[in-house]
Amino acid sequence: EKKHGRDARVTTKTPGHLKHLNKYTVEQIEQMITEHELEVAEMQDLFAAPEVYQSRDRLTQLTADIDAKKQALQVLYEAWEHRMSS
Repeated sequence: EKKHGRDARVTTKTPGHLKHLNKYTVEQIEQMITEHELEVAEMQDLFAAPEVYQSRDRLTQLTADIDAKKQALQVLYEAWEHRMSS
């Protein structure tokens, strides 16, 4: 049985939305995930602050900020999973 190319290993191409994370190691991505998870938890704690829950504008902004952080976290999870499966 002949191998074609440099080796017979199957590699998966990095999806476009993850390419900006190629410069980071798995360990760095794991650290970024931990930091994002902590930031989301801290932001969620702010919902209990009167200055937030009594202000529609602050509540709306905090909700948007949490959503954005969760989206970034999802991309980090995907990047980590991609790296671990490659």
